[in-house]
Amino acid sequence: MSLSNDGRRMRGMSDRRMKRDKPYNKRRKQVNSPEDILNDQLEKIFESVILPDELVDMRYEVMQRVEQVLNQNYVDFHFRAQVYGSTDYGLCLKDGDLDICCTSQSGRQVNAIVLESFAECFKRNNFEIKNVIEKAKVPIIKMIDLGTKVSIDLSFNQPVAQIHSEFFSTMIHCNKHFRIVAVLLKYWLKTRNLNCPFKGGLSSAALCFMILHYFSSFEPPLFPSDFRCAMDRWLRLRILGSKIPTQIIIQHTPASLIKGFFNYFKNYDWNEPITIKYFGPPDELFIIPAVMTVLDPTSFENCTKGVSMDGLKALKMELTRASKILNEENDFNRLLEKPVPFPE
Repeated sequence: MSLSNDGRRMRGMSDRRMKRDKPYNKRRKQVNSPEDILNDQLEKIFESVILPDELVDMRYEVMQRVEQVLNQNYVDFHFRAQVYGSTDYGLCLKDGDLDICCTSQSGRQVNAIVLESFAECFKRNNFEIKNVIEKAKVPIIKMIDLGTKVSIDLSFNQPVAQIHSEFFSTMIHCNKHFRIVAVLLKYWLKTRNLNCPFKGGLSSAALCFMILHYFSSFEPPLFPSDFRCAMDRWLRLRILGSKIPTQIIIQHTPASLIKGFFNYFKNYDWNEPITIKYFGPPDELFIIPAVMTVLDPTSFENCTKGVSMDGLKALKMELTRASKILNEENDFNRLLEKPVPFPE
């Protein structure tokens, strides 16, 4: 896999579905132990919350319409659209937003005035505009495609978004457990009202980096030791890694990993930056103090610098609650009951 201006925008259905293969062994086996019971429950929840293949394919059609609207009305930009985020790498929930990045092939930048103009154009083309966020680090148009009712976050000229897609796609390829663990923890985070980065909560990307930090803490690690970034001869970024050997993978199950995640982080020292073992920050890196620090391994930026004190307090409370429920009751559904309001 590699990144270019085309990226994975027109990847074939078989390639997209290959990454969305079921992340567990579907052989029916006798369920006896508490871990078997929890694994069986997790598989069923995963099936009920993950975005199905036919809806993923529909989202790629929405992406093509977005590109068409822009290029018919703003010829000078020569936009090329690409689906990224969880829809692209297979971690999207059924009600998750569709992330689209449009890159200008002519190099033209998108300022606040142009962004508003784009929003008005989409209004005329069967899209409902929910918000235009101009002053954020990543300016976006939040809108709904009225034909499919798909919610869209549209950004422009954002290479970091494409790099994250490449990063997580490779991780899913390397470790079959990562997908089911990440999807279920995302679902837990959202159900408990903690997945709200604009209100001081945790982003999905930050959660995924926390999972990978936890995976790299094992010995041997559940993380490919040759995971690396490189440039190919066409100067396109490639993120590479080998599949983790089966003899390591089978030592763990989704149930043991999800339980372990909560047990690990409920006692975590939040003054310590969360990094991935094989992507340690440079010695000279200065990290601006924040409530919590989860370093993006592709840029070494803190992707949780917007987390508030109340947000961290709620997260710690929920980690402790989840750990207690799974250890005592062995029931993931109990984690999802009676969501608490996010602290203001």
